[in-house]
Amino acid sequence: MERTMYPSPVELAQGFSSLANEHVSSLSPHLAAAGAVGLIALQAFACLLVADFLSGLTHWAIDTYGRPEAPITGPLLTQPNIEHHTHPRALLRYSWADAMLMPISAAAIIINASWALGFWHWTIALTCVLAAFANQVHRWAHRSRTENGRVIVFLQQARIIQSPAQHAQHHRGEHDRGYCALSPWVNPIVDTLGLWRALEWLLQRLFNLQRRPDTPDSDHFPHDAHAHADRRKPPQFRTISS
Repeated sequence: MERTMYPSPVELAQGFSSLANEHVSSLSPHLAAAGAVGLIALQAFACLLVADFLSGLTHWAIDTYGRPEAPITGPLLTQPNIEHHTHPRALLRYSWADAMLMPISAAAIIINASWALGFWHWTIALTCVLAAFANQVHRWAHRSRTENGRVIVFLQQARIIQSPAQHAQHHRGEHDRGYCALSPWVNPIVDTLGLWRALEWLLQRLFNLQRRPDTPDSDHFPHDAHAHADRRKPPQFRTISS
């Protein structure tokens, strides 16, 4: 009677290893593709966060140090900003083209400059586009659910873009928090860390820059029941004659 021969543990391990290698080899293209998609998604999300922070940095600088009497930045940036704090829905009077002309132009200049200087990358372009788009997200945050429609409301509720309730934090008290206007992710971080107050302290110590006193808020934030309530005439500003 012949004796049955069983594989040794070493032979079993080698067999399993060979079988696993075959499966991994067959799956490796799919794993590589999934890894590439995941990396692109992670980079795109990082672009969103950077763009949101840049929107907040710009907003903070205008809110804190912008002067309405300045020759160029006053009428272009600071005066509309003060008007917005007094009458939050006043910005909705402007057309999409008027509201987006300046941020889109700035994004186009930066993208073209990066291309000309030889360090263009798709993440730079995406960050610039998202930062420019923050102005439109800001406008949506001041509209009612009825005005925005289902798609925009879904994006706000899904925490993909900033919602009216999240942006309302900026329109409380001294308007000294909640500067980032694109997503709901960055404001809690920078506000908790006290980044804006730290920058103000540093600039005051280094250059004696003082924060601009803010104007009283109308304490109005739109809801469906009074979406068109804030239609008062905006404040008039005087410009310095040369």
